[in-house]
Amino acid sequence: MQGIIDKIRSDAAAKCCSVVLPEAQDERILRAAIEAKSAGIAKPVLLGSPDEILSAADAFGLDLQGIDLADSRILAQSADLQDYLQSRKRYADLSGAERALALQNPLTLACCMLATGGVDACVAGALYTTTQVIQNGLRIVGTSIDSPLLSSFFLMVFDHPPANGLEYALFADCAINVNPDADQLAQIANSTSHSARNLFGLDPKLALLSFSTAGSAEHPDVDKVQRATRLVRETHPQLKLIGEVQFDAAFSSTVRDLKMPGAEFSGPANVYVFPDLDAGNISAKVAERIGGAMPVGPVLQGLSKPLNDLSRGADIESIINTIAMTCLQAEKACV
Repeated sequence: MQGIIDKIRSDAAAKCCSVVLPEAQDERILRAAIEAKSAGIAKPVLLGSPDEILSAADAFGLDLQGIDLADSRILAQSADLQDYLQSRKRYADLSGAERALALQNPLTLACCMLATGGVDACVAGALYTTTQVIQNGLRIVGTSIDSPLLSSFFLMVFDHPPANGLEYALFADCAINVNPDADQLAQIANSTSHSARNLFGLDPKLALLSFSTAGSAEHPDVDKVQRATRLVRETHPQLKLIGEVQFDAAFSSTVRDLKMPGAEFSGPANVYVFPDLDAGNISAKVAERIGGAMPVGPVLQGLSKPLNDLSRGADIESIINTIAMTCLQAEKACV
């Protein structure tokens, strides 16, 4: 299981980007920052009141020597950050005092630091909700010109690779888009295939999943996946792609030969695109809890700068992995 995780950490260390952590009084964040710094994975920037951060570290018996502390009170008064915030539509009508007040929120401030190039990446969500992280990402960081739809994927790492040798795969979208239409589903497929190639060096083998394979059932939900498959073929004809397809046929060449003879690739798909959030989120959790897979993510894609969300129940190792993944996105400019 550690193979791909070690590679992500090693690749991130080659860049060692700066990553701002706006939940700097949380023990898990502090310990992850220390370990990430020690391993050379990233240059953590702990955002908040330096006195309060140091006090928290002392209470947990931690030494923050060598780790950057960013004083949120000083940064909130920065004319550059206030001007940037004013440039965002939601904040355009705020007075100077109101902008300074908005910047007292560490997550808002961290996103402004990211957007203006003060740091390379941002990781939050140990205390903030996913909704708060995503809203700040969209309102302040903004979406990418190349991929204007925000979506996500989980890197699912398998403890005991199955007989077909699949060590890890990308599952999308398992966290953001509740019921994407055909166009959005195609964008999710394209973004996740791009992430698979740029972040992990994979040759994407893409499966757009359904409860139907090659027209075996008729339903509007099947029609949606069929339309999305056609759109991906039109916009990215070089991709290896099957759809609409059931999971068993996407995973097993033996099943695929029975249900979809003449498919474009052999072996298991390594990018699985689910038709809606119900299917994606449930499948990722089943793979984790019953199948023993280790999820890394959700990894956000479609933002103009790398920002990622943590589970509020994340442990230290998960936080370090997310920091490494976010720095890898910064290095590869693949968000």
